[in-house]
Amino acid sequence: MKSFKQLAVLTVLLALPVLLGACTKSASCDSPKVESQVLDRMKAGFERQFTQTMGNADALKKLSFSLRNVVQTGLDDKSHTYSCTADVALTGPNETKTMPITYTAAMTPGGLRVQVDRF
Repeated sequence: MKSFKQLAVLTVLLALPVLLGACTKSASCDSPKVESQVLDRMKAGFERQFTQTMGNADALKKLSFSLRNVVQTGLDDKSHTYSCTADVALTGPNETKTMPITYTAAMTPGGLRVQVDRF
């Protein structure tokens, strides 16, 4: 009986780091996955705008997108949702333009959720 208790305690101790890691997994403003999703949404938004105004989005192929000056502006402890600001840099052949954006990021049971609020 004593060995069963020892085995149970050992199992709990071994599983604890895994469980804690899963519970504390967060989606911080500057994590690579969050930044990637923000940029994907920005590209999709620009593609829609270019298609509507110019008839196609070929001009986007000459641009590269990146995030700069990423700042966490808030954290909702209940939902583990981060509020963020950043500058999106659009770099073309001859110049770079930046524009400020705000977005939120959260880990949900269904996975990472990123919402770009303003661009």
